[in-house]
Amino acid sequence: EPVQPVEAESFRDRILGSELLVIQGDLESPPAWLVAAVESHPRVLHLPDGQSGAALAGIEVNSVLTGEWATAPELPASPLSPFLAGMSLGGLPPLLGLLSLEGPIVGTTGLNAQRSRGGELVPALVLLDRDGGRRVVTLADGFWRWGMRDGESRRAYRALWGGVTGWLLGYSIVEAGDTVRPET
Repeated sequence: EPVQPVEAESFRDRILGSELLVIQGDLESPPAWLVAAVESHPRVLHLPDGQSGAALAGIEVNSVLTGEWATAPELPASPLSPFLAGMSLGGLPPLLGLLSLEGPIVGTTGLNAQRSRGGELVPALVLLDRDGGRRVVTLADGFWRWGMRDGESRRAYRALWGGVTGWLLGYSIVEAGDTVRPET
């Protein structure tokens, strides 16, 4: 069917009404309404391609480190760890260009990468838990390569994105003020 253009205001309303917002690419000069909508959304998955895409996510990066990057076999402690525990991360297809952080990590590292075995660990995925909501920012490209293969790679792909989605959409089953008590 033919696609109809959507007005910016209608698109903004759809963004604000969504459970999960996914922003992909490198937006050189995003419109102010989009920046405001992204900043106010409680759950955002950022898949930036460069500096301006990372800036929209609230992360400063230097440049893209080219080449292939192996996933570090040791998991950092993060909310994603239970989803990826027991998987052979070192044997996954390599990730591609990596955005290098400028300064210290501003959130929790969910996954690390390294150029070679024993090389310096560089964050490949960062989780941000702020007052305005939760953000996940991928700093590497090529996660799709895991999903294109069978076996452990596909299981790792599903576990990673299942964990990311679960963390972003995580709802507390205990209401504020509720406590756990023994029952007679």
